[in-house]
Amino acid sequence: MGTYCRNKPERVIDDCRKYSPEKYEEKYNERKTNDGRKRNSLFRLAYEVGVKDVVYARKGFYQIVGRGVVTDTYAYDPHLFDDVPDLEWEHFVRVNWDPLFKRKVDFKLASQGVILKEFDDSGI
Repeated sequence: MGTYCRNKPERVIDDCRKYSPEKYEEKYNERKTNDGRKRNSLFRLAYEVGVKDVVYARKGFYQIVGRGVVTDTYAYDPHLFDDVPDLEWEHFVRVNWDPLFKRKVDFKLASQGVILKEFDDSGI
C-alpha cells in the first residue's frame, strides 16, 4: 500500500493491530504529519479491508493495473523488505491477484463509485 514513514528510523505508526480506530487517529496525529491521504489509506487497510474484498492496484492516478481478492487480514512486518534498499512497506494484506485482469489505462479515477460501475466483479 505505501510507506507510512517519514524516514527509516522514525516510523509514523507501527502495528495498527495494537490500536483501536480512535487510538490510531490520536497516535497518527501525534506525529503531526500533513499527509491525510496516507493516514486515510492506512486506516482503510488496517480497519476496513476484509477477507474476500475485491481490491484494485493503481499506478498513478490514471491506470488500474491489477485486481485481486484479499485472502488474509491486515498484517505488519517492519522487516518484510529489509533486503530491498529504501523500500519501507511494512503494512499489508495478502491478495490473490487475477492474472487475467486486463489493465485499464487512462481511466479517470473520479471517484470510487466510478470504479465500481466500470468493473464487473461477478467473475471473481
